Amino acid sequence: MSCRDRFVLCKTLVFLDASDFMSVIGVVRSHVASRVILGMILSLSIPIAQAQVTPDNSVGTIVNITGNTADITGGTQQGTNLFHSFSEFSLTSSTVNTARFDNSTGIANIIMRVTGGSISRIDGWIQANGNANLIFLNPNGIIFGEQAALNIGGSFLASTADRLKFGDGTELDTRSTTPPLLTISQPIGLQYGATPAPIRVEGSGHFIFVEPDPFEIVRAFRPVGLGVGTEKTLALIGGRVELQGGNLTAEQGQIEIGAIANSTVSLTSTTSGWNFTYPTNATFQDVVFAQGSSADASGNSGGRVRVQARNVKILDGSSLLALTLGDGTGGLVQVTASESVTLRGEFVFNDFPLLPSSLLTEVNLGATGQGGDIAVKTGRFFATEGAKISSSTAGEGNGGQISIGANTIELQGDSPNFGSTTISAASTGGKTGGNGGLVKLTADTIRFVDSGAIISNTNGGGNAGSVEITARTLDFVSGSEFGASGIFVETFPGSTGRGGNVSIVAEQFQLTDGALLVSSTLGSGDAGALNLKVNRLSISEGAQIVTSTSGSGNADSITITAQTIGLQGADGQLPTGIFASVNPSGTGQGGRLTIDTQRLSVLNGAQIAVDTFGSGNARGLSITAREIELAGSASQGRSGIFAGAIADTGAGGNIFVNSDRLIIRDGATISASNFSSWGQIPSGQGAAGNIDIRANTIRLNNGSINASTVAGGRGNIELRSNILTLLNQSLISTNSQGTEPGGNIVLNTDFLVGFRNSDITANAVNARGGKVTVNAQSLFGIGERDRLTLESDITASSELGIEFNGVVQINTPDIDPTRGLVKLPESVSSAERIAASCEQSKDNAFVVTGRGGLPEDAAQSLRGGTVWEDLRTPTAGNIERPTIAQTSGIPEAQSWVVRSDGQVELVAAQPIQAQFVNCAVQR
Repeated sequence: MSCRDRFVLCKTLVFLDASDFMSVIGVVRSHVASRVILGMILSLSIPIAQAQVTPDNSVGTIVNITGNTADITGGTQQGTNLFHSFSEFSLTSSTVNTARFDNSTGIANIIMRVTGGSISRIDGWIQANGNANLIFLNPNGIIFGEQAALNIGGSFLASTADRLKFGDGTELDTRSTTPPLLTISQPIGLQYGATPAPIRVEGSGHFIFVEPDPFEIVRAFRPVGLGVGTEKTLALIGGRVELQGGNLTAEQGQIEIGAIANSTVSLTSTTSGWNFTYPTNATFQDVVFAQGSSADASGNSGGRVRVQARNVKILDGSSLLALTLGDGTGGLVQVTASESVTLRGEFVFNDFPLLPSSLLTEVNLGATGQGGDIAVKTGRFFATEGAKISSSTAGEGNGGQISIGANTIELQGDSPNFGSTTISAASTGGKTGGNGGLVKLTADTIRFVDSGAIISNTNGGGNAGSVEITARTLDFVSGSEFGASGIFVETFPGSTGRGGNVSIVAEQFQLTDGALLVSSTLGSGDAGALNLKVNRLSISEGAQIVTSTSGSGNADSITITAQTIGLQGADGQLPTGIFASVNPSGTGQGGRLTIDTQRLSVLNGAQIAVDTFGSGNARGLSITAREIELAGSASQGRSGIFAGAIADTGAGGNIFVNSDRLIIRDGATISASNFSSWGQIPSGQGAAGNIDIRANTIRLNNGSINASTVAGGRGNIELRSNILTLLNQSLISTNSQGTEPGGNIVLNTDFLVGFRNSDITANAVNARGGKVTVNAQSLFGIGERDRLTLESDITASSELGIEFNGVVQINTPDIDPTRGLVKLPESVSSAERIAASCEQSKDNAFVVTGRGGLPEDAAQSLRGGTVWEDLRTPTAGNIERPTIAQTSGIPEAQSWVVRSDGQVELVAAQPIQAQFVNCAVQR
């Protein structure tokens, strides 16, 4: 495990044993408590009662103080409800520190109000008989000090509401001292005014820490704080609610924290207390957990922790927990905030880091029950400084689901003690471990920055959890010393469980500056699948999408569907890319890689690959795109598409490309060879892969398509294209440098064009040359040769000698240029006797190829030519139009003439004299 994983400490620390731990707790508690109490007192403008339990005489409440205990009797009973009313109600450790309600066991609800103008400060015990619930109402505010505790058999509700509503329509006014109209009905609602007072819980922190090996969240030193019995409800609902080092406990029960104003919160009675419902249009206030505070509903079955507010801040290593400790069902941590949820910081005492700020529903070590869920709904979710959100399992039970819905989700930064800020759905229970949970994020914008990450791994028999992300914009940006930003779904060495799947749906997905999306296996279980459906995918500066195997398990598939995909650059020794590979020592099979897009660009050293560096075989790579551009290189290697057998004995994969337009330029390549194009890596011994490309146009400009082999079996290339162009030392090659024959090349194209020393080769060094088959309408600039020259060549030679040369077969149509011509019966007269006449205003033309702006040879540049002109004077002649014969009918007048006597006469036709220009040369 790395310091990016869950709670593993990221610097060398000495874990304290129990005696060391307890020896400093007292000092820390005293210091923190005094500081917190002073701060709270100074910040409140409402006076605080000093150890006063005083009835207001409105409902018959009687208080008898004996020593440090206030015994409370009397009150008014209506059905199973018992009402008490006080003008002041406060407890301190130095005077009256216990308030004991002496109720009959038949009472279901003790309802107490404080009608005076003072805040209640509770720094002692509140007790009641039987299983009665206690509802504590003070509209002026309530502070629970570090010594505050409950000893009641039922549930507890503390509220700063103005009124308590009942099912029969009656209300209990918390501000009036007038004797109220009391009822036997159950309470159904809390009515809050425009500015309800706050509720605060103080303490010295939770003292929860993590034992890394074996992994366990240790709660043995956690103070109970304000707590209720098993499967009961503890609720704090007021204006602003703060926990400053305070602890709330409801073992496998429910903890409810609400901050609200000018609204009514509905109550529904249950066997475990109450359920609370907030109006959707409510005016919410803020909830703050600070100084290592906690709300813990863990138990044999996980309980529920619910927070409803405007802004929820979980700071200084504070934690909300609903762990599964036994064989029960999982619980729930639910945070709903109309504006924001923030997790930041860590809880440290005496330089000992205890816990980062966290939301936890894990299955603890040895537990067999199911993990709980984490549900967050807010406008902005922000976790930083090593914060953890985890539904992982360290036991036999399965982890729960983490669901975060927000406009913006951001995981940022790290902690010197706890590493990266993470969301985790891991399985760490060893051979009998359960499956990891599901992480589901839905937002308009999601950002993982400076090592923010999702972790889902397994170290045993359980499967790692899966990840589902839906966003308009998804950014994985940069990393830190503790690791890269991104998603990591992994199986560790020795594990048999498989990795989880990752599904991403986004308008725009950007990975940059070394960010990673990884699904890998180092064990015998298979890695998980990566499925991306995005509009625009951008990967740059060494960022990568990876599925890989370093063990006996197989890597799974990467499937990407996008409108545009752009990969660019590298980061030092790491190319930007998409990889489905077998790593060194990997014996499992590599993953499949499928890409479907309109436009794919791979530039400046970026790569797409299904390579193998181990004994496992690489699998296939399939790309369908309207346009593909591969260009450039970086200092350590070329841009391109690869399916090679780079090292060890594994065979290379196959490449299939289907595109309308494929461009490979400036050193880029498509390669299924068994030698590396990145860094100084020894050549592999496995067979090279095959390449099958179908495109309307394929254009190589100082680019290559390569299935050559050094030591393993040969690779083959088949290209189908209307136009195949090779320029500037471009290469199509299935050469063999080992003992295997050269591979086969099949080119099916209408036009094959090769210029400037561009070659097509199936040569061999220590074996027979391969076979090159060209089926084309025409070849331009390239031709078959026995050996390579400085021209553009097609060869299948062998260095063993000409008798070991392979075959070059060029199939072009047999076209007879004289086919279809008819021989004239006589010789044509001399040209001098040919006259071409043309009448004005007719569509006559005279064309000479190679003159007047048309070159004689399509391969030559345009030469300035002179249009031919005859400078001699044309001769003129007369031609007589015949007179139209007269008929017996009256002809229609066609013209008119003027007679010698000056009269105008209409005529049917008139002999005319017409000039013509002789368009031929008289010789």
